[in-house]
Amino acid sequence: MTEVDDGKVAFGKLPTGLEHISTQFAVDRWNVLAESPGYVKLRVPLLSHLKNRRGQLFGGYTPAYVDMLAYRVARSGSVDGSDSFFATTSMRVDYLEAITGDEFELECRLLQARGRNAITETRFRQDDALAVFAVTTLLALPNTTEER
Repeated sequence: MTEVDDGKVAFGKLPTGLEHISTQFAVDRWNVLAESPGYVKLRVPLLSHLKNRRGQLFGGYTPAYVDMLAYRVARSGSVDGSDSFFATTSMRVDYLEAITGDEFELECRLLQARGRNAITETRFRQDDALAVFAVTTLLALPNTTEER
C-alpha cells in the first residue's frame, strides 16, 4: 500500500481474481493519515452498498477491511523484507458500536512478527470512539509470491 501524490491509497496490482476488491471498497477514495513499516492509519468513506438496512457498515464487510489491512501491514513490517504471501489463520473481531457516519478511520499495526507468523491489531474509529477492535494472525507461505 502506498500513498500517491493526492494522499489516496494505491494498492498496486491485486492478485488475479481479486481486482473487484479495489472497486467494491473504493480503495482509491481512502485517505492516508499516517503510514510507516508495520503501521497504517486511514480515513475511509462508508459506501452505501456496504451498509445494512439500518444504514450501518454491514458486519460481514468488517473482516474484509481487517484482512486487507492486516495483510498489507504484515508485508510492510516483515523482518526479512520478503515478498511472501500471507494467509490469515485466525481473526477475532469485537464489534463495540455500529459504524454509521459518512466516513470512519482505520488503524492497523503489526504487534509481532516472528518466524513465519505475524500478529496485527486493527481499530475502527468513528467520532474518536472505538467502534471495532480486531486481532489477526497471519502465516507467511514460503516460496510464494503474488501473481503479477
